Amino acid sequence: MTKPDAKTICHCIESRIEAMTIGSATEFASVSLILQYVVELTDNNAKQWHAEDMARVPNITDAQVGQQKRIIDKLNQRRVDLINRLHSAFSELLLPPGVADVPVAFTSPADLIDRLSILYLRSHMLRRALSKGSDAAGLLNSVNECMANIGHEQQHLEWLLASLYSGSLKLFHRHIAKVYQGD
Repeated sequence: MTKPDAKTICHCIESRIEAMTIGSATEFASVSLILQYVVELTDNNAKQWHAEDMARVPNITDAQVGQQKRIIDKLNQRRVDLINRLHSAFSELLLPPGVADVPVAFTSPADLIDRLSILYLRSHMLRRALSKGSDAAGLLNSVNECMANIGHEQQHLEWLLASLYSGSLKLFHRHIAKVYQGD
């Protein structure tokens, strides 16, 4: 399995969101299973963002809000599952936990990728709102803050991947056990 770097992962997220092509991620499977999961997670986060927006529409009924909440719960469970798959895929690339006597990274690249996906999505939505001319000063400030956060998370991912790939850190094995009832 190939070891994708932070730049490749971020480009994958950004291009997926900019194109807003939510659908099959199979074209990435031949490149890297990790990139396939990155695309699936990005798509899922975009769908969840949309469902959350739909639940906030002022003139919908409580029943419609409830329907959206069920959709959001399913998407959030899928998000958790994808984060776990990403974590497992990274774990397979790295040293087994007991092999080297090195410090443990308790933050997973999967967690950073999830945050980056959401930040890129937020940046895209803010820039889209900015292009429509609403509250330009406030939105521009929010876009700049979001881009600064993306830069920090990218640097963290670059450092973490370099440390994990070089063996100077090992990945803590964990599994998020968030389960939504009725799924």
